[in-house]
Amino acid sequence: MIVSVNGKQVDGGEAVISVLDHGLLLGDGVFETLRTYSGRVFKYDEHYHRLQSAARRISLPLPFEKTQLKTWIDGVVSANDLSESRVRVTVTRGVGPAGLGIDCHRQNTIIVAEEISGADYSRGVSAVTYEGRRCLPEIKSLSYLPSVLAKQKASRRGAFEAIFVEEDIVYEGSLSNVFVFVDGILKTPKEGVLPGVTRAVVLDLAGAAGIKALEGQVGLGELMGADEVFITFSSAGIVPLTRVDDTVKPVGPLTEKLMRHYLDETGK
Repeated sequence: MIVSVNGKQVDGGEAVISVLDHGLLLGDGVFETLRTYSGRVFKYDEHYHRLQSAARRISLPLPFEKTQLKTWIDGVVSANDLSESRVRVTVTRGVGPAGLGIDCHRQNTIIVAEEISGADYSRGVSAVTYEGRRCLPEIKSLSYLPSVLAKQKASRRGAFEAIFVEEDIVYEGSLSNVFVFVDGILKTPKEGVLPGVTRAVVLDLAGAAGIKALEGQVGLGELMGADEVFITFSSAGIVPLTRVDDTVKPVGPLTEKLMRHYLDETGK
């Protein structure tokens, strides 16, 4: 596997960053996960702007320009001869003194691309609820332990995803945004969630398809009683949920309609 470290392509087994990097020691940094279709990055501008926003939020200067990062990503995808792939861009604070200071240098930008598995999610996956929320959910920081712990619970239960719930309010999945259909109306949580790129695409597609969509609070009761439920994330797009805890859900016609529109949007 060929990866990129600060714009230089190297073999993944030979890639090196400092053990004193605050990204490693403190989880101090940000990342983005992008998707390619037929070798082309989907919604690059949106992903870049979100990365830029997250970096600003934690006072982290990005050591590249928009076009430069795109060139690095395209280079890694091409070097690995990938068509349908997942691309991870990681930006660290860099090397600094011990402690919590941000006076660092030698930032690292790491790009890894891998082929998307042939998994078929169109028939749906299962999820469990998980009590809690992510810290700073609006950014994709390297401090991802809450999502890791939630995903562990899902794996132990034989489920694909875990959905964060706190005081009977639904937030997001460990790696996804959550949508519910209630009486034909599409609802998705707005506060305390990552502003997903795929989430935004789905809201636009719903409007174009004549489906009423609302962003706002979603209660646990609405999740369990919803007619249809699905999650979204860049690697897979729209994925129906056919079970949440012990509640079985159908892959309904409105979800299937949005799935078709999403595939059209990606050019597949």
